[in-house]
Amino acid sequence: MLKLFYSDVGLLTSSYGKKSALGILDGQAAMNMGGVYENVVAQELTAHGFTNLYYFTKKGIGELDFLIETDDGDVLALEIKPGKYYRSHAALDNALNTDGYAIDRAIVLAETNVFQEKGITYLPMYMLSMLINE
Repeated sequence: MLKLFYSDVGLLTSSYGKKSALGILDGQAAMNMGGVYENVVAQELTAHGFTNLYYFTKKGIGELDFLIETDDGDVLALEIKPGKYYRSHAALDNALNTDGYAIDRAIVLAETNVFQEKGITYLPMYMLSMLINE
């Protein structure tokens, strides 16, 4: 499976229909912001030196938005949750609990404050800019 991202979020939203683009600008709750947020994350990660971004999906596990191998060899799983149900991440939980999946760190980016719970770090979206490939 392959996911492609625009190099500019403005290009992405301009490719949407007028109603969808206006819904994004108006902050309508009914809009599915997942694709926009994922594109922002891909753009920001690339800008911070993460050149190999991977997407993962497997039957019985689910879909992980991003798997990243850092220059140190650590594997980082990132889940992007634009809505209020950011603590619901079955695929991430499944991957973390599967033997042989060597995920060193798990981060959920959402509209939340900073906290850790059950081995997962929750960060507000704006803190994405502080992730650096070391």
